[in-house]
Amino acid sequence: MAEVQYIIIRRNGLAGWETAAAGLVSLPIAFHPVTRELADIAARTQSFSSNQFGRCFCRSAGQTPTLRTLTGDPEFKTIRKRAEDRPG
Repeated sequence: MAEVQYIIIRRNGLAGWETAAAGLVSLPIAFHPVTRELADIAARTQSFSSNQFGRCFCRSAGQTPTLRTLTGDPEFKTIRKRAEDRPG
């Protein structure tokens, strides 16, 4: 959410974000708090990735048994590939 917000604000200003945020409430999106488990997974992902930390957090959610990540971001392919290539 934070990554989406800052990108929209950079591109369209605060008014653009406020318009987008008003539309988000009608979507079936659930927000989950950052837990220690998610932070640990994100930190490990970031340790072998040049991707933004926000992407690493998003990916960490998708690695838990109860959460899934849906994205059109092509950078996720490189994160997944690096994670699969990493030993252990």
